[in-house]
Amino acid sequence: MTKQNIFFITIIFLFLITVGLIFFVDRIAYQEPVDVEQELIQKEELSQEADIPQESLQFEQTGIVEEIGSDFLIVRTHKEITPGVNKLTVLMLPETEIVKFILKRNPQEKGFGLNDIMEEDASISDIKIGDMVIIVTNEDIEGKTEVKALKIKVVKREF
Repeated sequence: MTKQNIFFITIIFLFLITVGLIFFVDRIAYQEPVDVEQELIQKEELSQEADIPQESLQFEQTGIVEEIGSDFLIVRTHKEITPGVNKLTVLMLPETEIVKFILKRNPQEKGFGLNDIMEEDASISDIKIGDMVIIVTNEDIEGKTEVKALKIKVVKREF
């Protein structure tokens, strides 16, 4: 091959790379913005079309226990997670499962994994004011002030 042929092949190669990059950047730059609310509506419609019962969906909410009753908890939530809701009343049903969610190591430590988390059976007496809890429910929590708990995880740290 002559220098002229090599030069010509190099120019064609660079041209194809440039066209590919322009096409790629153009597609990214002009994508329609994602409408999160519309996306959630579409997912809900798909789950209804697929006959997925609403009861099989689970939602979680983290908060700090402020009050304990015989069959309820009042939990202070984070406004970023539940906009407009600062306190959530958590109703405990007879079938509500209560567990200790034990962290053996700091989750921010390198190497933290599933072996560093343990669950043990617990009862309402294991929950104290000021404890962090994770509420698991099959109700969409957004905007609600009261939910029925399927499971309550009482977060305990051993580190």
